[in-house]
Amino acid sequence: MFPDARGHGRPAGGDARPLTRINSPAATLSTLFTRGARLRNALETTMYQRILLAIDGSHASYLALHQAIVVSKATGAEVEALFVADSSDITFDMVGADSIAYAKQVVNYGRDTLAEVSKKLDAAGVKHSTKLLEKSIAPGQISATIVAEANETATDLIVLGTHGRRGLKHLVLGSVAEGVVRKTNKPVLMVRSEVEE
Repeated sequence: MFPDARGHGRPAGGDARPLTRINSPAATLSTLFTRGARLRNALETTMYQRILLAIDGSHASYLALHQAIVVSKATGAEVEALFVADSSDITFDMVGADSIAYAKQVVNYGRDTLAEVSKKLDAAGVKHSTKLLEKSIAPGQISATIVAEANETATDLIVLGTHGRRGLKHLVLGSVAEGVVRKTNKPVLMVRSEVEE
């Protein structure tokens, strides 16, 4: 049995409810989202001030958005929603206009996603900012980019989903989330979606 986001057990490989985990150097954080009623009290004593929400427009990242709202409302933390406009999916057969068009498509998708996230954060009454990072990133370096942003902005908690997508095609936010966990000493809240995209 694994605990879900509400603290209930579910069988391994079970239904599509999200599994929420916190990875942190502080052992007490590993139980925050598995104890249900204790969540609000635990978060109030933790007093996060700044949350970095890595978003990619996937179902998993919207589940992460929901959890970031829960944490923000409990602690008063400000949320920075970050979209990394990664165009490393451009292949060798994409030349000239094709590669430029694809890069613009990724950036436009990021802007649209952040606008939607901003509306949801506004509706929840959460103080927030959004950031679209447009830069060339080597494959496998999205996690390092997220960690660098967290360090530059004095983030207290990184929130992200697993099973997301990079660019418009690939389901890789799962591996990005794992990379973030390996590269940071900050608390990381990973929200898992079992919905296939």
